Amino acid sequence: MSRKRAGFTKEEIGFVRSYIEKKLVDKKWPSNETHQESLSDYIQRPTVGRYANDELTRWCNKWLDSTQWHTLKKSMASWRFRQKATEQPKRVQLSPEAWRIISTLAEIDKKSISAFIIDRFEDEYKRNSIVED
Repeated sequence: MSRKRAGFTKEEIGFVRSYIEKKLVDKKWPSNETHQESLSDYIQRPTVGRYANDELTRWCNKWLDSTQWHTLKKSMASWRFRQKATEQPKRVQLSPEAWRIISTLAEIDKKSISAFIIDRFEDEYKRNSIVED
C-alpha cells in the first residue's frame, strides 16, 4: 500500500504509537474502507517486547499510503525538534584518566568536551543507531 520504511528508533516508538492511536479515533483513517481492519490489526500487534518495533513498522508498511507516511515523518521531525529544544544538559562521571584524555583532546581541537564528542562520534552514532528513511 505504501513505500516501505526500515523501522523506527527507540526514541520514536512512543511518539509513533501515540500518533497512530490519535489518528485511529477518526473512523476514516487510514481510509474509509480499511479503518476497522487496520484498527483490529493494530490492537493485535504487540506493543512491548523484542518484536514491538518490527510489528509497528509492519503495521505502518501495510496500512499507510505514501501521503500518510509523509505526514507521519513530518510529525516525527517536528517532535524531534521539540525534543531537542527542551533537552537539558546531561551530567556524566568520568574517571580522572578519562577526563584527562577527553579534555586534552577537546582542548587540542579547540572545542568544548560536548562539541568534541559530537564531532568525533556523531557519524558513528548515526550509522549504528538511527534507522534510515
